[in-house]
Amino acid sequence: MSSDGSLDDSLIDSWYWNAIVPPPVYFEDYTVLKRLHQTPNSNVFLVTETETDDRYILKVVDKAACSETQLSRALDEQWVLGRVCTNVQFTSLVRSWHDRKHFYFILVYYPRTLADTLCGPAFDVCRPRVYAIGIFSALQVLHEHHVIHRDLTSFNVFLREDGQVVLGGLARCKIFSKDSKGDEPVEESFFTMDEEPLSASDMLEYMSPERLAGEAYSFEADLWSVGVILYRMVVGQLPFRGNTIDEVRKSISEDELVFPEEKDIDRATEDFIRRLLCPDISQRMTEIDTIKWHPYFRFTDWDSIAKRKTISPWRPWVSSYPVLRHPRSFIEITPGDPYDEGEDPYPDFTCDNTGPLHPSTESLYPEVYRNMPSTFYGPLCASPRSISSAGFSAFTSQQMVEC
Repeated sequence: MSSDGSLDDSLIDSWYWNAIVPPPVYFEDYTVLKRLHQTPNSNVFLVTETETDDRYILKVVDKAACSETQLSRALDEQWVLGRVCTNVQFTSLVRSWHDRKHFYFILVYYPRTLADTLCGPAFDVCRPRVYAIGIFSALQVLHEHHVIHRDLTSFNVFLREDGQVVLGGLARCKIFSKDSKGDEPVEESFFTMDEEPLSASDMLEYMSPERLAGEAYSFEADLWSVGVILYRMVVGQLPFRGNTIDEVRKSISEDELVFPEEKDIDRATEDFIRRLLCPDISQRMTEIDTIKWHPYFRFTDWDSIAKRKTISPWRPWVSSYPVLRHPRSFIEITPGDPYDEGEDPYPDFTCDNTGPLHPSTESLYPEVYRNMPSTFYGPLCASPRSISSAGFSAFTSQQMVEC
């Protein structure tokens, strides 16, 4: 306790991580079904817990294959997930632990991403707006904790089974300050640069022009990425494209942002996207508290959507077929030896957040479901075209659909 009687931040952190003493967890406690993703220093698997048969994501990071930067990223990812894992706007970290060879992350499994959904039928005018609010509200939490996402793409926006949007893919996030509790305003003087050169394997089409130019960037880069995602949802294609870094950089710096006439996009939508995809940072919309008052969200219940109090009519399609397990020989992971007592260089990395994680909207707000017909959906928002001229008060119900 400090001299003024308030709790010291380090003491709060100690309570935060050690409120529950994590039981020992080992790689063998999970059955690997298949590999989902692989990089030179990490593997991501779909697994089931041996005792409960629940599905999770297991991420295994090879310490020996990590540079100092990549090692720091793994620690930062766990720190951020630990701070936001109880927030319904993010993917949940269930457990994390490590041994002498690997870092291990157990995450809640979401079977569909926004990128998967974009491969289906075209979105109506309301759906991009609702998804955008979900992304903005999650970004606001990150930025208040002085964290830049840096890898915001449609592949890192996940859909829960109840249709709610959650943000993930925090492996490349940048933390400016771990001392801040998020109760101080974000300072615009916080800037960073990429620690490693960009490559063609990066999602360059979602990166801001200042980042592609190799300049220092800040929180504004995340807002540019949201603009790219929103354009993709509204128009049906990426605004800037290319096969190499130079082609993408040239497209972003020279190509004009075009909205096809056949899409019949209203002025508020076009203006909002243009303000997000503005190459000049000083002219780009970057304050989320200001963004929510743009005419694009004029007829939208921002707070209810951001807090996941609404019912989503767009439920992701989830296959009912079982996932066949790959032969064990396919998994080239050998757990390392555990650390002896007092030798662990990262004691804060081990945590256990098991318990009720991300309850559905139905369980959080049962009265909403009781008062809502099962086949219809009360509108989350309405576009100017769907609102009557008499007081802008008549909303059109939409039939529940599956994506």
